[in-house]
Amino acid sequence: MNEEEKNKIIELQTLLAQKSMFNDPVFIGLQEKQTKLRGGKSKEEYSPVWYSEVEDDKGKTKKNINLYLLEEEIFQENHFLRDNFYKSGYRYDSQLGCWGDDFQDYLGKIIIDKFKSVGYMKNSDYDLIFKMVNKDIYKKHYQRVFEKSNPYLAHFKNGTFNIETGKIQPHNPDDYILEYRDYDLDTSSDKKTPITDEWFKQSFKGEAQFIMEFIGYCFARTYEPFQLFVIL
Repeated sequence: MNEEEKNKIIELQTLLAQKSMFNDPVFIGLQEKQTKLRGGKSKEEYSPVWYSEVEDDKGKTKKNINLYLLEEEIFQENHFLRDNFYKSGYRYDSQLGCWGDDFQDYLGKIIIDKFKSVGYMKNSDYDLIFKMVNKDIYKKHYQRVFEKSNPYLAHFKNGTFNIETGKIQPHNPDDYILEYRDYDLDTSSDKKTPITDEWFKQSFKGEAQFIMEFIGYCFARTYEPFQLFVIL
């Protein structure tokens, strides 16, 4: 068997392997996930500023990731916080509408997702961009923004309830809320609760309104309104 015949056999085997791979459910699932990471765009349509492909003199494609531009994109899409007081770091979850202390795990995931979106990754790039983001968001001086945030803002799934104004407002990273509630708050003015109201009246008599307000203030992230004992 001459060299040309060997090459044809190898080429045929490669084509058969590719055909089998393209019909494999696992491969199809990975392709769909990669498309989702690209925002629904095909590989040809998706062109992040931090990724480039260049052909050398021999026609070989060289892939490159600009870590500075990738870091800038990560900062534009996310809210992070890390200083001497919060050394492990926090990140804002835009889907939940509150802050979380899983910054390190979250950062690792979004970096890997970025690399998967272009189908290219080097361990050295991952390690470096992970260190870059951690270093560049770090602030030397204490901020303690979570302790200083407005304690009368209560998180709910459909927004942030302002206890002082009695109104619900959109989630905002600048509120610095860590607590999360996985249910909506119904603020309809015409919402009637006759069974609950009657139970409070029968249980607490003339103090029913006070107990309702006392329970309501439990949503406040401060003990300031609770400088008293309540004996039932």
